[in-house]
Amino acid sequence: MSLHQAVNIAIFGLSLRTLNELKEHIQTAIPSHIQVNWSNIAEPHLDILMINHIFFDSPNIKSLIQNNHHINVLQIANNADKNSLIEDDILYLPLNHLQSLHQWLNERLAKNAAIEKVSPAQATNTTIHRKQIREVLQEILNPKNGKMQLFDHNG
Repeated sequence: MSLHQAVNIAIFGLSLRTLNELKEHIQTAIPSHIQVNWSNIAEPHLDILMINHIFFDSPNIKSLIQNNHHINVLQIANNADKNSLIEDDILYLPLNHLQSLHQWLNERLAKNAAIEKVSPAQATNTTIHRKQIREVLQEILNPKNGKMQLFDHNG
């Protein structure tokens, strides 16, 4: 059996440019022994949700947060006067200094770093994930969807 640490992070409601910049900054903030899994908000084992503050009060997001109490939520808002600060779990852009983001991430990771043991039960989960991946790939290759952009964990 091997041990590894991973964190599932979803970022929602940001422009592609801001999203990519934020992903780069997050990668530098998270220790190298922790694997970052970029997820979507439907991920059942989501650890961190970073969301544009405009969408925070939507019923679907509220339901997601209420049903998953372990999710750490960081709202993202624009405010040049407070740039790079995090107050009450709100990160203010533009992000010129990374200290607040690094501190916030490290505090959350220290509280609930996802440590998983490989077990027979997870082997079943792996089979399920393979089926899900197969379904996603079939959907991607479906001509009705037109051109798509795909991003890996590095953006």
